[in-house]
Amino acid sequence: MRYFLIVLLAFPLFAANISKRYMVANNCIGCHKWVVDKWKTSWHSRSHYSKDPLYKATLQYMSKKLHRPLEAIEIKCAQCHNPRMDVKRMSEDEIISRAVGIGDKKTDEAINAAYVKDGINCIVCHNIKEIKESHDPDKRGYKSIVWGPNDTMVGPFADAKSPYHKTMQADHFLHPNKLCFVCHYNGRNKYHKLVYETGMEYEHSGSTKQCVECHMSEKRERRLANIVVNGSLPKIRAVRDHLFMGARNGDILQKALDVKASVSNGQLTIHLINRTPHRVPTGFAGRMIVIEAHFGNTLKKKMIKTEYHDRKGRITVPYLGKKKVFDNRILPNEDRVVTFDIPSNHSQEILIKIYYRLINDDLEKKLKVKDPIFHKNYPIANLKLKI
Repeated sequence: MRYFLIVLLAFPLFAANISKRYMVANNCIGCHKWVVDKWKTSWHSRSHYSKDPLYKATLQYMSKKLHRPLEAIEIKCAQCHNPRMDVKRMSEDEIISRAVGIGDKKTDEAINAAYVKDGINCIVCHNIKEIKESHDPDKRGYKSIVWGPNDTMVGPFADAKSPYHKTMQADHFLHPNKLCFVCHYNGRNKYHKLVYETGMEYEHSGSTKQCVECHMSEKRERRLANIVVNGSLPKIRAVRDHLFMGARNGDILQKALDVKASVSNGQLTIHLINRTPHRVPTGFAGRMIVIEAHFGNTLKKKMIKTEYHDRKGRITVPYLGKKKVFDNRILPNEDRVVTFDIPSNHSQEILIKIYYRLINDDLEKKLKVKDPIFHKNYPIANLKLKI
């Protein structure tokens, strides 16, 4: 009997590790409004499947193909998507019971806890005491994290003070790539195929630039908080916007590639020069760049993307891909040359449109994501050339 009492007590103690004071980012707005407002524009704030239609559609697709509950796949993906989720695995018994509509209430509560649905929020990044760096794709997310005391927020400043929580400085905020690569270094699928490797791409590029220099913002002089501490306002410091910028919420696409074009001997030549220390696109292997050349009424286009096939040779999501059959993404520092033959019935002007898509056409058809965010063309460059 004593054994069962200990087990029952363990669940609430583990779940109680996060105080209600720090569970969600909205609790931090009172002091850090501008920080939270910027964070809300990011995918970090939408890392839970209930807030990201593409992620949810991918889980549903995988659930159908693998004949496993969506919740079981979500728990696995939560290693990075929701690293503070209390449940770390689903037992085979529960997987079987869910097949007949009987789930475990504790599992459902863990998956939908307020601090889990809040995404990669303050209590994720700023409560990490230590990072155990690893190149092993199975050691991503919470498996490489040592959490700090619940009431302590970790950051880059040794002299930070707050009346609401304790503060602590940590090396991974002074060298922030360590923090980013907790999740963004690499990852592999069930067939042990690497399906994203942004951190590895960065290391191979030889760059010394920090991820935050592009994906947050340039440093700006301002106060991190707007409250009085011991009779005075906090110091003005050089800090960055918490944008975690992507295609949707910044100008990062326009800065990623230098684009040049010329016409010679009946051919249009476009140079795409990658100025980033990783492939373009990188990360989720369903992303795509489209190059359109408009010759009057004639449209020609080429795509930059990856393609995975399942064990039956069909196009599938990267996480179920047994083989990567196509990958023409632009390498770091590469000058990619794209050419088009100019049609004989061309106009006197060529219009070039280069844009980014959050999901390529093949996966869009398979996953049936309806949110307009995933149907939008995010501009990289538009050029006009006279012939």
